[in-house]
Amino acid sequence: MARFVWTLAALAATAGCSDQEFRADNDALAGGPEIEVDPPLIDFGQLGRGEVATETFTIYSVGTGDLNVTDIRLGQDQGNYSVLTEATNFFLPPGASTEVQVSFTPIGDQEQVDLVVVESDAVNAPRASVDLIGVGAVPELEISPAEYDFGEVFIGCDRAVDVTLTNVGSDTLVLQDIQADGADMSYQWDIELPTSLEPGEARELSVRFEPTEEQLFEGLISVSSNEPLGVREATQSGRGRFVNYWTENFEIPEDPPSDIMFVVDQSCSMGDDQDRLASNFAYFIQNLNTYTEDWQIIVGNDSGGCNNAGTILRPSTPGYEQRFQEAVRTGNDPYIDDPERLLITADYGVNNTDPGQCNEGFMREDAMLHVILVSDEREQSNNWKGHTRSIVDKKGDLAMTKISAIAGPLPSGCSGNEAGTGYWEATEYTGGLFLSICETDWSAYMEDLARASAVIPDSFALANNPWEPSIEVYIDGELVDPSYWTWDDAGNTVVFNEGYGPEAGDIVTVSYGEYSSCD
Repeated sequence: MARFVWTLAALAATAGCSDQEFRADNDALAGGPEIEVDPPLIDFGQLGRGEVATETFTIYSVGTGDLNVTDIRLGQDQGNYSVLTEATNFFLPPGASTEVQVSFTPIGDQEQVDLVVVESDAVNAPRASVDLIGVGAVPELEISPAEYDFGEVFIGCDRAVDVTLTNVGSDTLVLQDIQADGADMSYQWDIELPTSLEPGEARELSVRFEPTEEQLFEGLISVSSNEPLGVREATQSGRGRFVNYWTENFEIPEDPPSDIMFVVDQSCSMGDDQDRLASNFAYFIQNLNTYTEDWQIIVGNDSGGCNNAGTILRPSTPGYEQRFQEAVRTGNDPYIDDPERLLITADYGVNNTDPGQCNEGFMREDAMLHVILVSDEREQSNNWKGHTRSIVDKKGDLAMTKISAIAGPLPSGCSGNEAGTGYWEATEYTGGLFLSICETDWSAYMEDLARASAVIPDSFALANNPWEPSIEVYIDGELVDPSYWTWDDAGNTVVFNEGYGPEAGDIVTVSYGEYSSCD
């Protein structure tokens, strides 16, 4: 009847058309498949956890042609409803009908709505639908936030968020298990499992993101409970970023400069030792020239550690060998009561290198500083550390500072020479040489001291604070295996292992990401 009324209405609407036009429209409407679904709404009522209700609706073929049903599906498919009828693609001749079975099992609390969509070739309603409504009386877990983006976080810093687990249902929720995992994300909660949450009750856990690399990180929280869905998840994400990225270059000179200061004990017992040093000086220079010809030498035996060789000795200085030999046998510091306090004299001498002072021009910024102390007694200032640090501080770089000593061996000295305590500690602190004063042939010492005086640096202090895993080291553009160097956090330096360092003329490049202290 409804179809007939619709046809009359169409007829009335076309009263002003020609017979030909009317016949064309009428032919288009006649003889086609049409569909009706009944009922248009199914109300399943209220169900508790685990309960199932099943209802049916009917599809009618009410047209004059075969109805081709091409699909029967849920509109939203949120998990509360299921279409139980297997056949979803079939033909219905005119006047035929078929039933479709639908079930409701609530997985969420309160009102749950969906619809069944029936798609066909019906000319009146190619997409018919049946509304579905039901009420769940079940526990329901809400994880908030379900998705969280920490954004960009500087490496060396962290950021945290609290995640809340709430029972938004109408029945008791039992949390059975919590699993959480994510690279560079840490999770903490104080929830004894299993635990029950009444409707409206909540628990919290925290997520902390502390990135270690410049990349995207993702985390996942999975919570198992007795709610119908069983497992709910929440995701976290964040990206690490360096506050800055740096590349520092260190050029190793072809002829590495070297500044060498000798300080020699002038006590009466030192005559033979002064002679050994003086007579081996030419051999020292011969060995030194094999490493560098850019050297300069002073003998800091005068007051305040001032040079008593008359001038800074360089390869171009006339008679530098004779000047040195005379200087090591003379001099004393009237400001020091005891001539065996050589570290004090050396400290004075290094700190008297500024313009207008007695050792002006001796200490060059790019040169290795090598202080060589010669004494047959212990260092008697009783403050080796303070004077050693003062020398290093004046130079400004421990890697470019060495203190070596020819003194009595530890622990008991030798042949009446007292153990050189204080000197030994200073050499250990700076990586210098500690040689026994009791040897009569010092030629080998000259080779060792010359080599130590012109050492190509094997450690490189960085200007900023690197994130250690990000450090990459190159020599002349080639990446150095990380096993060939170590990172000294205390000195903020890259230190090459023995045998793997650069050579004269090389360029050392260190690239790294700077971490933020987040202060």
